[in-house]
Amino acid sequence: MTHPLYFVLAPAAALPAGPLTMAGLQAAQDRGPAGGFSLRVFSAGRGPTDLSQLPVDGRLTGEERRSGDGTQLLCDAVLPLIEPQLHWLGIYQGDGEAGEQLHCLDRFALSEAGNETCWFYPTHDGAFLSWERALRLTLVPGTVVDCPDELASAGQRIDWPRHSFTPEPMATWSRFCVDSTADVSLVVEECLTVFPEPTTEP
Repeated sequence: MTHPLYFVLAPAAALPAGPLTMAGLQAAQDRGPAGGFSLRVFSAGRGPTDLSQLPVDGRLTGEERRSGDGTQLLCDAVLPLIEPQLHWLGIYQGDGEAGEQLHCLDRFALSEAGNETCWFYPTHDGAFLSWERALRLTLVPGTVVDCPDELASAGQRIDWPRHSFTPEPMATWSRFCVDSTADVSLVVEECLTVFPEPTTEP
């Protein structure tokens, strides 16, 4: 029986060689990335948009992906802030029949890996809105995500689910446009930080 692999992002000193349990693996991961942000990207609707009137929670289109004025949700992501100069990647697997004891297969510094910047913006021309909100978070140890056979040759994806998640009270809305024929293809036209409505005592 082959036991699944687990992946931990944490400082080198936090990655135990093993043996350890899943609780110990979670304790190591808890010392990893502690912040990040939520990001949503929308296609702009037909009418003008006053950024100061947009909701702090980023729910621009209600329960659906498209609102009545044509605004459409294109991207909804949570991005942990991973610092390659601080974090290492540890790879662990279970021992024995039950796989309850884990041991380290490998550890290496992320700064030594080939890292590429990941950009989140539309691949087509048009006018767009984006919403960003900072988070305090911790992650669960990562596992390999199942992928269709036709994508397997392109590499495997590792998913680190959220363990804890606390959003900051404010958020930032931006209006931007993409024009692939222009010298500067992405232009941010306006940014505004919005805050929750103040609560009134009864």
